[in-house]
Amino acid sequence: MKRVFWILITPTLAFLILWALGTWVVIPQIEAWALRELKAYSAKSLPVDVTAEKLRIRILRPSVALEDIRVTAKGDLAKAFTSARVASARIHLDFFQLLGGRVNFSAFIIDSPEIRLNIDPFLTEKSEPKELPLDEIFQLTEKLPLQKAFVQNIHVLVESEK
Repeated sequence: MKRVFWILITPTLAFLILWALGTWVVIPQIEAWALRELKAYSAKSLPVDVTAEKLRIRILRPSVALEDIRVTAKGDLAKAFTSARVASARIHLDFFQLLGGRVNFSAFIIDSPEIRLNIDPFLTEKSEPKELPLDEIFQLTEKLPLQKAFVQNIHVLVESEK
């Protein structure tokens, strides 16, 4: 009876110890490192500065969430918009596809984006507006392993001095 007890309890305890180490030690370090890298990469390589207050990684229902995202324009882009804010952006992964070795995003959710957009830099040409290349956009979106995309509570302020 004692032997059966230890055979059953040992894997359970090992799993719980690994889970606790991952949850309270490893994942917070990965989250802090990813936030630092995001800020450094955007400052060095992007036309905008991207900062986020918090990154959350969940293992049981695989998802990654960035909270309180701030995007600040640099250079020529600053004429069109000064800053943007997003309350949260979440990506949910399909667990069963992960077990099969494939990454498939079941949902991408952007919550409460706010942007101030100055349209004067875009109105410099006097020509007719160009048609959007919808076929090319849809060809690109078919290549993304994404099932659903949601944008909730959009706030856009469009300004012009003309």
